[in-house]
Amino acid sequence: MVKPFTSYKLIETLDYIIGEHRENKKEKITLKDSNGVYLHLLLDDIDYIESTSKETVVYTHDANIKLTNMTINELLDIFPDNFIQCHRKYIVNLHHFYSYDKSTFIIQVGKHSIPLGRKHKKDIEERLHLI
Repeated sequence: MVKPFTSYKLIETLDYIIGEHRENKKEKITLKDSNGVYLHLLLDDIDYIESTSKETVVYTHDANIKLTNMTINELLDIFPDNFIQCHRKYIVNLHHFYSYDKSTFIIQVGKHSIPLGRKHKKDIEERLHLI
């Protein structure tokens, strides 16, 4: 900033600096897609991950990204604790949890309906403070 400065210019500059700092603090993860391209994804943009024997797909707010095949356990090792397995082939981001229907064992994550496996029911209910 150049002197003399106005209080408006000072506030505008501080808002810009704080905004940049917050943007830089957002956690990212680097994953390799099915074409061999490395992608930096914001963890907060990821709703859930589906892993089958044929492919692994990361579902974000805007896109579906096919990864090189990774197992659920490999994915759980590299993702933070807010990503939890809810089914033998699904990992959900608990930050995007919306609802849970105990009668149908369906979790709503963002706009997506994800099945809850009986094996993972207790863990999910404990993490969501439902029991």
